[in-house]
Amino acid sequence: MSGAATEYGQDCYNGVDMAVQEINAAGGVTVKGGKYTFKLAKLDDRADPTLAKNNAIRFVSQNKAIAVFNPVATTIGALMAIPEQNFIIAAFSGVHTIMDKGHPMIINPVPNFVAYAKNFSIVVRDKGWRSYKK
Repeated sequence: MSGAATEYGQDCYNGVDMAVQEINAAGGVTVKGGKYTFKLAKLDDRADPTLAKNNAIRFVSQNKAIAVFNPVATTIGALMAIPEQNFIIAAFSGVHTIMDKGHPMIINPVPNFVAYAKNFSIVVRDKGWRSYKK
C-alpha cells in the first residue's frame, strides 16, 4: 500500500484480515443452509479515487468478488458512484459529508469528526483552557 493513507489502510486491512481468519477458522458463515468462508485480497489505490473505483470494478470482474471494502475517505466517493446492483460496496466513514449522502452501504461505526470537534471544544471550555503554555 502506498499514498497518503498508507498506515491507516494497512491498519484497516490487518483488522479485516484478523476477522476473516477468525471467521474461517470457526467454519465460516451459514447463509440459507450453505457454508461460506471468506477470501481477502487487496489492491493498492494510492488513495486515488479513480484508481480505487477501477480496483473495485477489477475485483468484481476478474476475481468475482461479491463485496468490496474501502475505509479511506478520499476514495469512498468514487466507489459510491458504482451502481449498487453490481456488487456490495462496504465502507465506513466518520466524515459527515460522506455520511450525509445517504448511501445504504456506507456505515458509520464511530461519531463523525464534527462530533469530536464539538465535544473537544466543550471540554476545553469547561476546563477553562484559554491558551497553550509550555
